[in-house]
Amino acid sequence: MSKFDHLIEEGYSFDMGRYFSDGWDIFKQNAGSYLGFGCILFLIFLVSIFIPGVSLVYGLIQGSLIAGIYLYSRASLTGQQEFNQFFSGFNYIGQILLHSLVVFLFFIPAIILMFTVMIPFELLPDLFSGASNPEYFAEDFAYLLEGRIAIFLGVGLLILGFGIYLTTSYFLVVPLIADEGMQFWEAMETSRKIVAKNFFSFFGLQFVIGLMTVVGAVVTCYVGLYVFIMPLTSCIVFATYDSILDPKKDESLTSQIDEFGLQDHDINTESQDQ
Repeated sequence: MSKFDHLIEEGYSFDMGRYFSDGWDIFKQNAGSYLGFGCILFLIFLVSIFIPGVSLVYGLIQGSLIAGIYLYSRASLTGQQEFNQFFSGFNYIGQILLHSLVVFLFFIPAIILMFTVMIPFELLPDLFSGASNPEYFAEDFAYLLEGRIAIFLGVGLLILGFGIYLTTSYFLVVPLIADEGMQFWEAMETSRKIVAKNFFSFFGLQFVIGLMTVVGAVVTCYVGLYVFIMPLTSCIVFATYDSILDPKKDESLTSQIDEFGLQDHDINTESQDQ
């Protein structure tokens, strides 16, 4: 039985304004550290642009870097934060990558469906056999797509909706992996079930964060995106996760119960010795 089952069964309140406020408070208390780590993120981004192959590596480790922000934020709540905790997300890189892989595999049927709609299979035999003039192939292809525009738009909307569902449902996965130490599948299922209770609220939060990301990238030419927006929005995500799931509260209560039982056992032992 998961300690989050009560959220899945009973639900919870959702307060977006509070999450933004709490996220901002977490950020500003250690703004220098967050901005410093943001500068490191920007430097990694610059290197990934100019050195071939690094962009792929950055794509693979980005989730772990974000996880490090969550772990630093957790430590900051007790005043035990250290800058190297920003890199502690790499301790969970395997589970984070497995999560990303599974999400990608979920998209494969949608990708195949899109190619099935877009590729003019009925025109290819004539093209390869020489029966069709290559000069007119583009015109035939455009004419074919024009006749399938409704299907194409329908499939596009279906894929978009599926993508929104997945990204929203798995909003809490990385915090659960990093902060709770969950295995990737357990974290994915836990996130999906919890988010389902307030799906559209989570979607609204994700939309606002996405808008902040786009504006930050455009206005600051990506500098502010990595230096300021990504650390701040990560703090907001962590505040959302911590406020709704309140994982350490249950852990503290369990510890108190265990300590009470231990103390009671010690008292009984002492009584028997006397």
